[in-house]
Amino acid sequence: MITFTCSECGQTMEVEDGRAGGRAACPRCRFVMRVPDATAEAGVGPLSYAVPDREAYAGGASRVVGQLERAASGTWVLVALSILFFLMGLFSRWPALVILGVVGFFVDTYLAALLRALAELVRQNDRIETALGRLAAGERRGGE
Repeated sequence: MITFTCSECGQTMEVEDGRAGGRAACPRCRFVMRVPDATAEAGVGPLSYAVPDREAYAGGASRVVGQLERAASGTWVLVALSILFFLMGLFSRWPALVILGVVGFFVDTYLAALLRALAELVRQNDRIETALGRLAAGERRGGE
C-alpha cells in the first residue's frame, strides 16, 4: 500500500501499489493529485506529500478563459447600444430607459460571469501558492 497526504487538505490516504504514478481524488476535498511512486516511503524526503496534477488545473483554466472571452464579446454590443441610447435620448426618453433596463440586465450577466471567472482564478492561485509553499518548506527541511 502507498500512503501519502493530500496537498490540499492534509488528509492521509492509502492506495494500492498498482496505482503508483496514476491519479487519485482525495476523499475529503476531492482534489485530484498524482499518486507518488510505490518505492517512496511516506514521510521520507522533501516530497512526503503528493504533487498536484497539472491536468486538474487545465480544465478550470480553459473554462475561465472561455468565460472571459464571452464576457469580452459583449463589449461591442455595449458600445453600439450606448450610441443608440444617445441617439434615442435626443428624441424620446422612455424608449431609451426601457432599453437601458434591458441592457443593464445583460451587463449584470456579463459582470457576474466575469466575477465568477476571477474568483475561480483566485482559488486556483491560492491552491498553487499553497502547494509551492509546502514544496519550499519540504526542500528546506530536506536540506537541513
